[in-house]
Formats: sequence, C-alpha cells, structure tokens
Amino acid sequence: MPHPVAWVPAEQVRHASTAAKSKGSDYPTGTEVKTLCGLNVIAVNSDVAWLWPTCANCYTAAREKTNSAR
Repeated sequence: MPHPVAWVPAEQVRHASTAAKSKGSDYPTGTEVKTLCGLNVIAVNSDVAWLWPTCANCYTAAREKTNSAR
C-alpha cells in the first residue's frame, strides 16, 4: 500500500501533498503541486531543498492522514 502523503520542497519549506506524481518518487522541479496546507506551490527537487524546515500545517495534516490510513 503506498503512503498516503508525499513531501515536496517548495518556497523554502517542505510541504506535504496527496497529489499524484507522474514518475519516480519525487515531484520534479517545476511541477505545480497542491499542498495539504492549501497552497499551490512549485516543486524544487534538490539536495539542499530537502533540508528546508517542514511546514507546520502540512505536518499536522500529514499526521492526521497517515493515522487515518492505518
């Protein structure tokens, strides 16, 4: 069973999303993604971007979705 939430670095924060990914395990740089906090962001898939802090609202929503999927 796939994980219900994926993480996407964008706008110098790591957001969570349930949007489908086209290929691979990450959203390619430049992909517009709807986040769990309600933003539409443009993905930045780089090594440094994965070190950005986590969006608090996305974290809370991701925990709720993950717990409800169990």
